[in-house]
Amino acid sequence: SVQGSSPAVAMYLDEQPVAFGGRNLDIYAADLERVEVLPGPQGTLFGASSQSGTVRLITKKPSVDGFKASVSAGYSTTSGGDSSSVGEAAINVPLSDSVAARVVVYNDNQGGWIDNIPSRFNPNGLDLINVINRNQISGSAAVLPTASLPNSNNAAVVEDDWNDASYKGARLSLSWDINEDWNLLVQHTDQELETEGAFEFSPVTGTTDSSQVFTPDRNTDSFGLTTWTVDGRLGELDVLYTGGFLNREVNSLLDYTTYSFGGGYQVYYITTGGYSSGNQVYDFAKQYVDDTTNERTTHEFRIQGEIGERVKYTAGVYIDESITESTGQFQYFGAVAAGFDVASVGGDASVRGVTNPTGRGQNTIFVNDFTRDEEQVAFFADASFDITDQFSLSIGARNYDIDFALLGSTGSSFGCKGVDPATLPASRPAGQGGSVAALRPDGTVGCDGKNFDNNVTARLQRLGATGTVPNLGADGVANQSDTIFRVTTDWKMSDDVMLFATWSEGFRPQVSNRNAGVPSGNQSGVFAGYAVPAIASTDELENFELGVKGDFLDGRMRLNATFYKSDITNLQTARFDPSNIAFLVFIENVGDAEVTGLDLDYAWAATDNLTISGAASFVDSEITRLNPQLVGLSAPVGSELPFAADFSFNIRGRYDFEWEKMGAQAYVQGALVYTGDSKAGIIGNAYFAEDTTRRIYGVGTGLTIADEGGTFGATRVATEIPGSFGLTGDGQFFKNGRYVQESYSLFNLAAGFDKDNWGAELYINNLFDEDAITHISTQDYVPTASVARPRTIGIRFKANFE
Repeated sequence: SVQGSSPAVAMYLDEQPVAFGGRNLDIYAADLERVEVLPGPQGTLFGASSQSGTVRLITKKPSVDGFKASVSAGYSTTSGGDSSSVGEAAINVPLSDSVAARVVVYNDNQGGWIDNIPSRFNPNGLDLINVINRNQISGSAAVLPTASLPNSNNAAVVEDDWNDASYKGARLSLSWDINEDWNLLVQHTDQELETEGAFEFSPVTGTTDSSQVFTPDRNTDSFGLTTWTVDGRLGELDVLYTGGFLNREVNSLLDYTTYSFGGGYQVYYITTGGYSSGNQVYDFAKQYVDDTTNERTTHEFRIQGEIGERVKYTAGVYIDESITESTGQFQYFGAVAAGFDVASVGGDASVRGVTNPTGRGQNTIFVNDFTRDEEQVAFFADASFDITDQFSLSIGARNYDIDFALLGSTGSSFGCKGVDPATLPASRPAGQGGSVAALRPDGTVGCDGKNFDNNVTARLQRLGATGTVPNLGADGVANQSDTIFRVTTDWKMSDDVMLFATWSEGFRPQVSNRNAGVPSGNQSGVFAGYAVPAIASTDELENFELGVKGDFLDGRMRLNATFYKSDITNLQTARFDPSNIAFLVFIENVGDAEVTGLDLDYAWAATDNLTISGAASFVDSEITRLNPQLVGLSAPVGSELPFAADFSFNIRGRYDFEWEKMGAQAYVQGALVYTGDSKAGIIGNAYFAEDTTRRIYGVGTGLTIADEGGTFGATRVATEIPGSFGLTGDGQFFKNGRYVQESYSLFNLAAGFDKDNWGAELYINNLFDEDAITHISTQDYVPTASVARPRTIGIRFKANFE
């Protein structure tokens, strides 16, 4: 996505970063040597997005040691859903004494289990009026339709088990041992991910396997990633240069019909709205079409060496350029009939960052056409000092300089609705939209949606020229430079036990907003004086850890324990509030937070055959400060952070034995994964969303709501509306509350064997078919939720050849 914060956890494929703002690269884990998980801030070595940790997928590399090949295949069935199948193959071929190639191919088809059930959209009557009146806080009352909707249903997209996904890809690796000291490795990965259907269910259906979608949902995400690495020695120095080029394309089609649940938008978009009597009602269905491309080029050069026997060091430079181009079209199927001048919609070709000023789809009445350009140069160093044989000290630093440019514009048909373009006056009457009449290139007169005044390129330049926005230059580019540090001490108490303490810093870069500086549509109550921030400032994390790593019970138990305390400053969050603020998603800083926790992981060889392992996490999080613009909207100070379960754990047991009749080594294993309660989102709009849901559908979601205390100030309820859910005592505001993602436990079982060069495994995931809600989204007017895959029974086969 062109508008989104960088992730808090960095993702790497070998040496190449593959994290993106808004939406990470989804790399299929095939033919891996190992997965490295580095918890806590790793920013001094891995830079931005390593705020909470780093995950590295380390692939198997070509080898000149001999021919090797492997194949694996699997088949599974999901309770109440479609079957799934997967196949992978890898081959390693020495081409000479110094050159080897490795090829990996994979195809994974994952069957769906969510049914898109028959649904109707018919929100006429008292509840429609109530929702409209309740939400009309940023403008005048709408003209209510007197006509009924046509026979509006989703029959065209009703389908069982429609949320399927498929991964198809290949990776080619070529390794050349140039001489005894130097090696060149070149790799290319090509992958396509295709999904169809909604992966979120509608809680109002009373089940966790049903959605109510009115237009097709599908997504294609394809990428090509080429990387190269040269490593060797220069005298006493280990030297490495690595680089990569990533080219990615994402094409999405999403149902957007629930946007009409905003009350007033029902009237505006499916009738002739505020420009005529509103007696005619048109097609209600809406969809969103998104086309996004990512290009990313990185270079890193680093050296490692030693000074004497007690000092080791690493130093390097990192260069990164990433460009994201995105066009998002909001299509309304009743637009032409309702009088929208759709021909006027399009990005302005004269604006930098607009990539597709033409080529709009039918019924497109709103277009975002933006380019996100990020450039980074960083220098890093780390030195480790063995002060004694038992005590060591490591100090790291990273100096970075990041430029963030957001370019482009929005085109719309606002003010071009319910009229004949040929009869337009020179300008629209006041209060009837932001567009004006203009001469088209062919000489005709029509509404000019480009005058919606969302040329973000020019607006950021104007704001930068005022000097009032920190880090924003007159060229509209946001620049950020700083140095972060990391200090670690280790004390080896014995050959088996080590204590450590770490102080470190992490960050996510600042982000410019597409609607930078635009005053909110509602300027009353909690929104008085509010304007969308031009930049969401860097959110920074300062972390302290104290822990122990050790082997106990004569080496039969490994235990790691880490206590940590993290302070977050200017936490970033994404918001979408078209009723009160703006029609575009934007990023802003919530405030500050504190997180204290304890992480444990262990492995115990209970007997020669039985191994028990697991991990546990205890988390205490708290919002410690709110920025003024979030007071009355966010969960209040003292509330816990979203999606942060206070307690989670997993435990695994594996019993290995010899299967004499088969002449094979066999095993049985089981796992229990528990995730505790957490809150969904940081905005306290759950009671508001629940009330909307009950008015639209006639039933509630059945989800639990936690009362956070205080009020949700975005909506003032008219006293004449009876039966509102979740109001405060004065009957004017909703309570401040968040949906609860309730705790769940997943049990997994497996049994298998390995014989000579082949093996097989039978497994059951989610043994008790738990309806585990993993995420609740409150971005729309009614909530949706994601659920873990139901009970799945499958079998896997593998074979190796040499």
